[in-house]
Amino acid sequence: MWLTVKMNAWVSRYPDPRAGSPIGKGEFIMTDMRQGAATIRELASSQAR
Repeated sequence: MWLTVKMNAWVSRYPDPRAGSPIGKGEFIMTDMRQGAATIRELASSQAR
């Protein structure tokens, strides 16, 4: 479900492939990836104990 929401937001924000800057697109993608990576690190460290 999360991916569907993210993809819909992408289409709304960047309706034309030429719209937006590469930096802006990268930030859009990385916002949730950072949170996901932090969660994975937390889970991994709790499993290692």
